[in-house]
Amino acid sequence: MLDINGTGVGTTGYISSGDILNIELISSDEYDTTVSSVITVAGQTGTYYVSTKAESDLECTLSSDKKSQLQDMYDLLKAGYSDDEDKLLDFLYTYQSMLQDEMDLTNDCSLNYLLDLVNADIVDNGQGEPTGLHTAPNCKTYTI
Repeated sequence: MLDINGTGVGTTGYISSGDILNIELISSDEYDTTVSSVITVAGQTGTYYVSTKAESDLECTLSSDKKSQLQDMYDLLKAGYSDDEDKLLDFLYTYQSMLQDEMDLTNDCSLNYLLDLVNADIVDNGQGEPTGLHTAPNCKTYTI
């Protein structure tokens, strides 16, 4: 998708000197996939790429000290909602969404560990196994 001076013009358009051209390139929702887009301006061609991480990149190991630090931090965050189950669940689902969004951008073992803690608490709070869908601010849909 192209934007010229902030206006969406679809996949083709004409620009003049001084115009601002933005290209939107949407990544695949599959692992280890590259999507490209070619743009030509004044006979000059440029290709832009966006790649998703490999599924094998998801493996990671944390030390017991690091896990303990993350658990303590998570418990402190959670404690602020301990007196209201509805607010606690809102926090858990919001935090879950935030972690999933960030994990789309990085392969961070700490985030993965925190997400595991959140998911376990959602199940422990009587929400059972994931049963629904949540659409995050990045427009990705996650099972919750």
